[in-house]
Amino acid sequence: MFNKNITLCILVIGILAFTTACASNSSESDIFSSRIDGWDCINSFDDFLYQMTEIGRNDPRYKLSDIYPPPPWEMVTELPESYLDIELSRGFGAKIEIARSYLSQTELWIRNGDQTIFRYIPSTEDIFLISPYPYDNDGTIHKDVIVKDIFEVKDGSIFGVNYPKDHETVWREAIPLISIYNELDGAFEFYDIGLRYHADDIKFGWVGMIPRDGIIIANDENAIWIYQQQDGLYNYNLQNSLLHHHEVPFTQIVQRMVISPDGNLLFSQEKEGSNWTLHPGELIQYSPIFQTITEVNVPFRRWPDYGTLLYVESGDLWLGIHGFLSSDGDWVLRNPKRRIFTDLGRGSDTYNWAHPKLLFQSSNGYLWYTAYSGDFLGVQGSAWYDPAREIGCWFTTEAGIIVEDTQQTLWMVTDGKLYKLTLSE
Repeated sequence: MFNKNITLCILVIGILAFTTACASNSSESDIFSSRIDGWDCINSFDDFLYQMTEIGRNDPRYKLSDIYPPPPWEMVTELPESYLDIELSRGFGAKIEIARSYLSQTELWIRNGDQTIFRYIPSTEDIFLISPYPYDNDGTIHKDVIVKDIFEVKDGSIFGVNYPKDHETVWREAIPLISIYNELDGAFEFYDIGLRYHADDIKFGWVGMIPRDGIIIANDENAIWIYQQQDGLYNYNLQNSLLHHHEVPFTQIVQRMVISPDGNLLFSQEKEGSNWTLHPGELIQYSPIFQTITEVNVPFRRWPDYGTLLYVESGDLWLGIHGFLSSDGDWVLRNPKRRIFTDLGRGSDTYNWAHPKLLFQSSNGYLWYTAYSGDFLGVQGSAWYDPAREIGCWFTTEAGIIVEDTQQTLWMVTDGKLYKLTLSE
């Protein structure tokens, strides 16, 4: 009987070893196991979105070769590596910042690193370089100032935030907070709204800051909203050029700000010990009309929190990859392993995982995500999710910013190649 048990154990171990060997030697094509709405998807959407709880270092998905955006994405062109000796499109650094309609043509604003910005017109393949260094009223170009965080307002004007060129930059004079793009000159110029950039006490490199230097910009149809950590909330009226300061007594560093469909502002402020977890007092709503502040109630159970705040067309507020606060006030959890996720957030590797980032909602209702790991843990790629049907697709291992133009066409640059996806077809 003793010998039979030994034989049985050896047999079981042999079967397990054979099964493990087969699994480890499985072809990469086995990972492409789902097809959704005509898309070839890499395994499952949840594996991408919640990879920190799903994918280990020995998982074959960690070693996938490059999988470029498949149909219905269409590769339009391979962007030139350089133009007039300026590097344009190599590496992940090349990303589309805005897509606008100008002179009846779609125009893409692409940035490669901090110091290279160019306008690209897909229909003609024309390239126009834009200096990231703004000039002042006297025409003097400020090479110690870099325009970043570019955005477009309702009338088509293009603005950007003025930042120090690098960590060692020390300005000898007051610098306006923003610049505007001068269409005639093809360059940015200082746009003085009465606010200055606070060069002191800037938290360079702090991973939790969104965006990086304590300046948060949002805009609606009539105003630009600006939050600076040092002196609070302002709105600049684009119609009458008036700047107004709002008293918002936050007790912690504000990390995120977003405009709700009803015109209120929602803020997320850092709370002690809130790594990867939403805490009471973290979400604050401000009414500009009534000038009142209301704390948004959060669930008593540990609710995961990391990433973008985004209001979608339905009025729901999405918290990154985890779920949403419905327009009816109900919290809907999307993360299937929230306890594992929040436990990871309490560990020493809190800031070592590159979380997928929620970019925006396209006109067909899809939410678009991307993840770039760089020197961090995690797999790269991009994915979409349809909240109406609760299905999604991880469709590429390439990370990139995705934008939509006025013609319902999505654009994406990755590995120096320009892709488009026409939603109206």
